[in-house]
Amino acid sequence: MSIPSVDELKGKWKQQVGAAKIAWGKLTEDELLKLEGHQQKLAGLVQERYEQDLSSNQMPPLPAQSGQRWPCRSIHMSFAIYLVGVAIFLGGLVYGAILLNVPHQWIVVGGIILLGLSIITGVKVTRQKDPAA
Repeated sequence: MSIPSVDELKGKWKQQVGAAKIAWGKLTEDELLKLEGHQQKLAGLVQERYEQDLSSNQMPPLPAQSGQRWPCRSIHMSFAIYLVGVAIFLGGLVYGAILLNVPHQWIVVGGIILLGLSIITGVKVTRQKDPAA
């Protein structure tokens, strides 16, 4: 068994970093990060096997880096579904506050404030983007 060269170790490191980016991209549903992870993992494999460092300018550009639009489907949530989730959330908070013997007027005030913030956030999150002209 021979001692691995510096390029082999760097290649293995790049593969591990690439695998971590892939896993984080899957967790956050970030397609671009997953693609960067695959790209880095491939560069690490090439460096490990052929002891040749592929710098970022030798790799093909990602769509976001080359100014192209990223082809991905977007998931739009309707405002009604959002409000159902907010109602369940507020119901749980109100129930917990009642169990903790919080005075009723503070429960009502807190509920109104959270409902208002939720509606503002819901409008912002579920708003459809205007098509580019």
